[in-house]
Amino acid sequence: MSELQRGIQTIYNMEQNIYLMQNVLNDLDGQISRLGKQEHFSEPEKRTVYADFDNYIGKSAGASALIAFIISIINIFIKLEKAGGGALSGAKFSALGSGLVFGFWCFVIAIAIGLIIGSIITFAKKSEQQDRAKRKYERAYKNYLEKIDNDTARVNAELAEKRILIAKRNMLKQKMSESSRLLYDMYLKSGIDKNYWGIIPIGYMNEFLRLKITDHLGGTDGLYYLVKREIKTDRLQYTVDEINSKLDTIIDNQSRIYSDLLDMKNKGDRLIRETVRKAEIESKNNRTLKKIECNTALDAYYSQQAQAELKYMNDMNIIFRKWS
Repeated sequence: MSELQRGIQTIYNMEQNIYLMQNVLNDLDGQISRLGKQEHFSEPEKRTVYADFDNYIGKSAGASALIAFIISIINIFIKLEKAGGGALSGAKFSALGSGLVFGFWCFVIAIAIGLIIGSIITFAKKSEQQDRAKRKYERAYKNYLEKIDNDTARVNAELAEKRILIAKRNMLKQKMSESSRLLYDMYLKSGIDKNYWGIIPIGYMNEFLRLKITDHLGGTDGLYYLVKREIKTDRLQYTVDEINSKLDTIIDNQSRIYSDLLDMKNKGDRLIRETVRKAEIESKNNRTLKKIECNTALDAYYSQQAQAELKYMNDMNIIFRKWS
């Protein structure tokens, strides 16, 4: 492997790691933004119960009046039968008058009784409905309080998880900043034209060198020319963010660089899933933040990445001396 190939491959490895960290950072930001949000529940309302006076009292008074009417008719017929004499005799008229008076008082008493019975039924029904409405409200209110308690417990757990992930995000931002400075220093020392900095052009350079298509930077057959031509003719010219959203559809038709990016994205997804899962478990177990900070998947990655970058820098220092 030539020194140029080793140098560009090292830079490409650094670009991939920063690309991975950016993906993980974006996922962490998304996870953090979703955690610890309080839900809002509507408090149940007390339902006012109205007694249907017209219904119960009207029916009771009507039934009582009907009974009074029947009794009055029967009473009149009995009195007329007992009175004897002709149809227009004084006894008949006296019996009829007596029956009508009796009927009048029957109606008065029956309606009074109907009103009393109707009122009793009305208030009994109202009391029953009030008790039923009260029990229903108490159940709804108890359920409302349980929802609030459960949501409060969830929010507290998520806030603990959120604090862990924020700490991880801040560590990752710091690590990414350090890695970016190291990558910038590599680019400066390598002497590669700034127009060809970035994961896409460096990835193409790495491919051309791997396939032994060329072994130098300049000229009409050098890396600069080949990369420029490849990017210009590539029908899928995307920024890194656009590539992230389209990797699944373009991977079958593009060069190996897209496969590398997909691998980095999948690795980032696994890292974030494992980190979030660990943070969730630890936050529910009420572990201390200091202990948690030493136990997630990202911590293993930090350690691995630090060793890798140290090796990259040592390799590049050797290569730079040979290039200069």
